[in-house]
Amino acid sequence: MPVLLNPDPTDPANQIVRWTSETQMSFDVEPTEKLAVGIYDVTVTNADGKSASRPRSLAIVAPPKVDAVVPMNVCVAQGERMVEVKGSGFLTVDGMAPTVEVDDANGVLVEG
Repeated sequence: MPVLLNPDPTDPANQIVRWTSETQMSFDVEPTEKLAVGIYDVTVTNADGKSASRPRSLAIVAPPKVDAVVPMNVCVAQGERMVEVKGSGFLTVDGMAPTVEVDDANGVLVEG
């Protein structure tokens, strides 16, 4: 069943499809779309009715799940410490592993 992402491109409140040039566009897929996990074909249809499709070009994956961080607490006063994040659904895209952000006890992002 097709999912129509931008039913009225003239509606300023509904601009989830953005053209960056005559040959390149981007679009947002919001959680409210409730797309099932899977691989989707993408079809773009212009106002004149002409369209182009890209089979199997959009992957919807489940969010990652963190089960544990080992060790749970660390002190880096004496130097760097290795921390292992255990869980499932961590996705590597084009050889790029996921990143982890760490906050201190006050909820401030630790730089480093």
